[in-house]
Amino acid sequence: MSSSRWTPRWVLRKIRLDEGEFEVCYDEVTGLYVCPLCSPECKREVDKIPEETSYFLNEKDLVYHIKVHPRKPWNRRTQRRKIPEEIERDNEEDENEDDS
Repeated sequence: MSSSRWTPRWVLRKIRLDEGEFEVCYDEVTGLYVCPLCSPECKREVDKIPEETSYFLNEKDLVYHIKVHPRKPWNRRTQRRKIPEEIERDNEEDENEDDS
């Protein structure tokens, strides 16, 4: 009987970055890459599915993600969504007052 549950088998692979080599997590089952900066547990637990991470279909996309990691543009979008509506309205009112 086959299971529909994914059981990853993470292996460490080295990829080339401008600065040299970087060790990343690669799943032998699906062929997906995971950023070890977002999910360091993939380096320690070979059969665990990271809870909050980004998955990449190819090395090129993962390399780009690692290069922009210090800026974390994905966090800004998340933080912007989490602002309570009343604070957002107050900010809009302040901006409208500045325009007057």
